[in-house]
Amino acid sequence: MTCILSLLTEDYIMQVSDRRLTRAGRAASEPLRIVDDHANKAVFLDNRFIFSYTGLAWFRGKPSEEWLAKHWAGDDADPYDAGKRFGRFAASLTSQFHHVGWTDSIKRLAYIGVGWTGNGSAVMQPAMIVITNYHGTSSWLATAEENFKIIHKTKPTKISHYLHAAGVGIPNEHWRDINREIRRMVDHKVSPALVSISLLRFIDLVSKNNETVGRRYMVTCIPRSLAAVSPKDFSIYLNGPPSLSNRTFFYVDGPHAHWPQFGPIFSTAGVYSSGFKSTGPGSGIAFGDPFSVDT
Repeated sequence: MTCILSLLTEDYIMQVSDRRLTRAGRAASEPLRIVDDHANKAVFLDNRFIFSYTGLAWFRGKPSEEWLAKHWAGDDADPYDAGKRFGRFAASLTSQFHHVGWTDSIKRLAYIGVGWTGNGSAVMQPAMIVITNYHGTSSWLATAEENFKIIHKTKPTKISHYLHAAGVGIPNEHWRDINREIRRMVDHKVSPALVSISLLRFIDLVSKNNETVGRRYMVTCIPRSLAAVSPKDFSIYLNGPPSLSNRTFFYVDGPHAHWPQFGPIFSTAGVYSSGFKSTGPGSGIAFGDPFSVDT
């Protein structure tokens, strides 16, 4: 179960998550098994949204992040009508999960997204979008529901930031600390790179007490200044610490990281790519062959 922290501010949106995949034993006596500590769970949509997921990592033969990327690329709705496209994806997931033969406790899946909503103009607003089958009226559920729902929240205008935790949660005593710390940093216009370090520190704290949360991380960020650039322009992404001048993704790994690593999936109308490759921290990215999707 991933730990995901999503941050909305007026100047940028950011998401930080761990990269561990685990598999529970078929019997209660079987221990939890670590499948991968370097998985990439992030998906960029139309240069405006960042999504990660928590819960079921594979279903019906494909990784969960690929279902989102492929569906988004194949949806022929208006590129700026994101609400309609998210609604179609939720309906598709509901249909697909009728054929997933796991128990309801295992079939839990939530896509957690942050993004810029609007019509492509300068008035775009930071928002969070959750597509999930296990969230009740106010809290996460222990078992999956039959239908996927969409939860949409915008950052309240009277506060400097909105912070959300999903998957493995932050203990209450630390949640107050993290909100206080992030609020102070955002209010003082601290660099997004330094804000990400603070967020990572709290996920690291969670990982020490929960074996489903790894200690390899992914940081993704989209500044407001680049939220309205053409959705098809994948070339302006940078593998590096978050900033106000570039869309970024950044690996945070231990001394024994495996390189090269394959970065987030990028998806827009008609095409998606899962072949973006990085050769090391702060390096450039190599472009793989994109997958075309008939729309």
